[in-house]
Amino acid sequence: MPGATYKLVDAVTNKTLKADMKTNTDGQLTFGAASSFDTSLKDGEYAIEGLKPDNSYRLVETQAPEHYEGDAADQANATSGVQKQRWEASLAAGSVDFTIKTDQTQLKLTATNQKKAGQIIVTKKADTTTDDRFPGKMTMIGAQFAMYRYREDGTVDHSHAWTTTITNQNGIVTFNDHDLYEGKYLLVETQAPRGYVIPDDLAKGIDVNVKGDQKVALDPIIEPEFRRAIQLQKTDGNFGNHLAGITFDLYGSNGNVLAKDLVTDEAGQINLPFNLPIGDYYFEESKTLPKYELNTDKIDFKVEQTDLTQTVSALASQNKQRPVTVQAANYQINSLVIKKVDAADSNQVLAGAIFRLTNDKGYSKELMTDANGLITFDNLKLGRYWLTEVKAPAGYTINPDYAKPVAVDIKSGDTIRMTITDQRHVLPSTEGGNNGNDVRHDQPSRRLLFGSFGDRDAITLVLLGIVILVIAGSTVILRRRKRS
Repeated sequence: MPGATYKLVDAVTNKTLKADMKTNTDGQLTFGAASSFDTSLKDGEYAIEGLKPDNSYRLVETQAPEHYEGDAADQANATSGVQKQRWEASLAAGSVDFTIKTDQTQLKLTATNQKKAGQIIVTKKADTTTDDRFPGKMTMIGAQFAMYRYREDGTVDHSHAWTTTITNQNGIVTFNDHDLYEGKYLLVETQAPRGYVIPDDLAKGIDVNVKGDQKVALDPIIEPEFRRAIQLQKTDGNFGNHLAGITFDLYGSNGNVLAKDLVTDEAGQINLPFNLPIGDYYFEESKTLPKYELNTDKIDFKVEQTDLTQTVSALASQNKQRPVTVQAANYQINSLVIKKVDAADSNQVLAGAIFRLTNDKGYSKELMTDANGLITFDNLKLGRYWLTEVKAPAGYTINPDYAKPVAVDIKSGDTIRMTITDQRHVLPSTEGGNNGNDVRHDQPSRRLLFGSFGDRDAITLVLLGIVILVIAGSTVILRRRKRS
């Protein structure tokens, strides 16, 4: 170690006998009486007179060689604190106490110095691949590294690690531990920042050589983004079979459109053609199949990162084998058509009948038969419903079979059609002195007499006929009286 500076001090009197002595290119320092040198003094040789046998001396290192703790730079820059204490301790370790014995003609001393620690500067940058859908980049804050020293036999010593974490926005971190001495090291990224994955080579480790106290600035490390593959699976909500041909749009959490007109394939799947970073998303169904109800709900899903130690290759394998799966179901719908007719004449359709259809999932709807005697309950999901006739047409009574709820199973396939009859009101009879307690089942005769009029219309005609007869009779009587 050339360039180390020493002074010789008498340990008894504390008097400096010689100062500013420097080791030569071989790291040696030789001193003694002038007569002890055969020739003129060479580099690293110093003549000191008056050295006494059996006297104690101290060879004090006042300045370490360059790149060693306690060198000129340390003494100029580290004038206080821990750093000064460190280089002062190093110089003290490089000093030697000795005693010259009476019979000694030559004394060899050995001193050591500690090299300064080197510095390794690591810079992380986000993958520069542009994506208009996701223009923003997350910071490198949170990336963690560990460094291990190689032994002389070429193996890595994992018993001690130098660790550090990126805490700044610019993605730069420095290993500047005081014991990071010259040598070969293995740099490993142990944790990626949120939103990124560890490059495969950094997960295994890259070699870094430190020479002296130099600053080793590594080439910027490009950090790939964490992005997950997305698969939407569309099935029939009743039967579980896959549904092809249903169209979706994809949105970000803020409602921005990321993709439109995505159509499920034969397996009922949409495999998104690009991967998604961390965030909240949703699908919206824009077109469904015939006989299926359009799902108007947002189909929400998240992309989350739970493992910050994941590597690029591990993520690629996960995306291939286990994409983020979004389940979505469509339900078949069908229609129930009810036709209301006269019980005695199925060709006579009845308007004004009211039916209620319900199920145990909250569905409830009332409809009235139109002029064609028809009601259509549309967009019914498959399952069991209950049908009740709540009001009969004028002149008719509620069909007793439907006065209470009747089970109706809505199944896939063609429209379900039902024909339900109602009986006309039955008029009480006053013939035969039965005080009106007998009942006449005379619908056919009334139909013959009144045609297709209803009961109320028939009564009106009867009353009108009576009035006409009374008027006609009164007229005849008046005429007879006049003649008389």
